[in-house]
Amino acid sequence: MPEILTTRRQKTEREQQIVRLLRDGMAADALDMKREDGTAEMTHGGRDGVIARTAKLYVERLVATGEAPSISVPTNQDAHDISAAVRLERRALGLVGPDLRTVPATDGERNYPLPLAAGDRVRLFSSTYATYENGRGGPIGRNGSVLDVVAVSDQGLALRNTKGRVGTVRWGKLTHGGRIHLAYGDAMTIHTAQGSSRGEHISAFPGGTDRVLAQAAYSSLTRHFDKSWLIVSEQAERIAVQSRRPLNDTRAITTEDKWASVARSFANQPEKDSAISLAERVVKLRQGGVKLFQQALRPAGQQRAAGQPLSQGPEIVQQRKTVAAHVMGYVREVRQRVRRTIDSHAPHVSQAARARTLDHGHGIKL
Repeated sequence: MPEILTTRRQKTEREQQIVRLLRDGMAADALDMKREDGTAEMTHGGRDGVIARTAKLYVERLVATGEAPSISVPTNQDAHDISAAVRLERRALGLVGPDLRTVPATDGERNYPLPLAAGDRVRLFSSTYATYENGRGGPIGRNGSVLDVVAVSDQGLALRNTKGRVGTVRWGKLTHGGRIHLAYGDAMTIHTAQGSSRGEHISAFPGGTDRVLAQAAYSSLTRHFDKSWLIVSEQAERIAVQSRRPLNDTRAITTEDKWASVARSFANQPEKDSAISLAERVVKLRQGGVKLFQQALRPAGQQRAAGQPLSQGPEIVQQRKTVAAHVMGYVREVRQRVRRTIDSHAPHVSQAARARTLDHGHGIKL
């Protein structure tokens, strides 16, 4: 089985150590290091608080480094809401212009109005072709690609891909079930973000981490070269801690309890069956069966070498049959005795019964 033994994406030894701890299931130690570094935050205000803080952190890191961090979240709804919040922050910085058109959009699961403006970043959901300035057509992106909106017109969108090429995509090529198949692209789901890399990355969990598995947490927290940021909901983690306690448990929920809840989720790695693991179990069962069979034969071999019978089974069976026959004979004998006793006393019992009946009859007056 291939295994990941080294980490090359992260540049610093500190970040590599955190990633190794996550990979080895030592999420609590990794979170302790991130809290020491100030890259793990537990935000108040529930879901809205996490969304607002993520958008603010996006701007802070963009201004500090000159490069926008990537963002990954558990669900499409989280991605849409955080992207909309980031869009407002980018507009405040002058990176997004006024809305030019609002289209009915869908991500395949939800329908929503999607205002579009120059400077927006949008995500594609399928392989998309565009017409370039030279009049030729060609692919501009695929499912998961994030493109910059250059212009919006009645004919379609002028989009710029990561290679800097600008092409026009007609509305008809973006239509899915009568709606435009687009979403804001500043935040992506953890699944979509797999394989991507950025200098800095933000992992946000607006709904808490209770349903997050170790694989998803590891993928989300390892998209960076330089630094990874983690934002979780204080309210959601407090509820998760309380739900695991007995109803009459009145202990106060501490900050350490809430971070332990996050670590529990990030270390939760249920074993997934595969054809290889199934084959390995079959081999182990076969080997175990052979060993047990050999162990069962060893006493027989020792008895044969000593000239003793291989088994006392026949003698035991015969002994049980003899005892059973003796018991059944005794039962039949007792039964016959009881029957003879009843037969011998029956006439006397009958005569006594008739006499008592006559005596009662003489005492009756009409």
